[in-house]
Amino acid sequence: MRSATFALAAAAVIALSGSGYATYVLVHPPTAPPSLDAMPMTGMKSGDPSDDEMMAGAHDWHGGTGTIPSLADALTKLERRDSIVIQGDKAFNPANGVRSGSGTFEDPYVISGWYVDTVLVKDTSRAFVFSGNYVSSILVLDWTGQGGYVHHNHLENLRTNRNVARTGAPSATVIENNEILQVQELRHFDGEVRNDTIGNPDPVQRLLQPDVIFNIAGLNGAGIHDNLVYGGVDMKIHGHHHSDAPGEPSHNHAATHVNDTNPDGTKEDHQVRYVDFEFYGNHLVDDKFGLRYNDLNHAGDDREATSEQNPDLELPHVHHTTIRIHDNLIEGATLHVATVNAPDERHLPGESAMLDVYNNTVAKPVAGNGIQVQDVRDAMVMIHDNHVQKGSLQTGATAAIELLRFKNSTVVVMDNDLGAYQYGVQAHDFDAKTNWTVADNSGPGISQMVFWDSSVANPPTRGDGGNMTMDEGHGHSDLAGLAATAPRLGGL
Repeated sequence: MRSATFALAAAAVIALSGSGYATYVLVHPPTAPPSLDAMPMTGMKSGDPSDDEMMAGAHDWHGGTGTIPSLADALTKLERRDSIVIQGDKAFNPANGVRSGSGTFEDPYVISGWYVDTVLVKDTSRAFVFSGNYVSSILVLDWTGQGGYVHHNHLENLRTNRNVARTGAPSATVIENNEILQVQELRHFDGEVRNDTIGNPDPVQRLLQPDVIFNIAGLNGAGIHDNLVYGGVDMKIHGHHHSDAPGEPSHNHAATHVNDTNPDGTKEDHQVRYVDFEFYGNHLVDDKFGLRYNDLNHAGDDREATSEQNPDLELPHVHHTTIRIHDNLIEGATLHVATVNAPDERHLPGESAMLDVYNNTVAKPVAGNGIQVQDVRDAMVMIHDNHVQKGSLQTGATAAIELLRFKNSTVVVMDNDLGAYQYGVQAHDFDAKTNWTVADNSGPGISQMVFWDSSVANPPTRGDGGNMTMDEGHGHSDLAGLAATAPRLGGL
């Protein structure tokens, strides 16, 4: 049944292409995309990271060993200093905490064995390893390119690529096997965050931490995976952090300005913006914010900025965005997608997005609908093979999967295992250019598997291609007013 349903979804996208739906979607058929683990590494081939100016994801850093220092270790075993500040390649020296190395990938600078309050590495291009340290305040990695490998540290706080004037390339650091109490902002990041513990595992201590403990602001080609997170995760797109084509390097706005050229002799195209956003294999423990993807501050995250100084960013443009959220376990909270393809006065016709939400487990949220996707335009949306378990004390929830306000989109909801909610899939406010398929979802305790009201222009199709009838799913309550009263996000 699944192959037939996916084929129907693909046919629907092709049909939409005749009415302005972007060609980009046609070359991304609605099947589960490969994870980053299956993709070739795009690290630089030379031993000197400064040989190439354009970055394309993280260097293949791996194999770092060690033990995360405890506070007792910091007090008794590590060397104490207030700060480490490295601004520019020439600042990699013993006075600034460097223990050894020459700055190549084969012989990186090593910064280790420190009990330090604050660390700043900014505008660098050399290879460095930061390991075995106890950072009692914050580690900031601003515009360090592919040079960084951060592993086996205790970090009270982490930030990358702040909105500050810079000369370096976006940080494509590998950050793994660390204990991080807060990621204040992972911004314009092209690297990997993997196998870290983020947030405080002590439930009492978590009462004192922010609702959002892992703040992601602008990824492109990065991998955020296999982390254990105690607290909420909020991740948003930054449209000015983009590529010319799928899989291409992120633009370096510090080095390339109007009329300048890239090393390959072609001018960067800021009017066609590609972003690839992936979050997978993570385990979240939270009873408040949960996991959210959003595009709620589109204009502010789409123009020139202090760190993105290129007048071409102000030109009319079109976005092509791929968002993959998969294989995550969320305990105690919900999965929420708030705004895909936000409207903007500078957007040209032909935008597109691919949203694929699959194989996630949403385990017994305290409040809210299990999976909620809202305010979507010009997109292909796949929600499949997820598991949603209703919480015994869950409040404010009527649906395992809630869909709200879709325009000119194709939606497929299939093969989901849903808990005993009133509705399995509930939809409100779909325009006439939105077509949706609901098939092969299970949930024996659900009162009504599919609900839509008069605000939905087209009934859903079944897996066999036929339209659902009113008896099969259409509701007859006064919930049609929900579309007008629910929080409206992204200006839709």
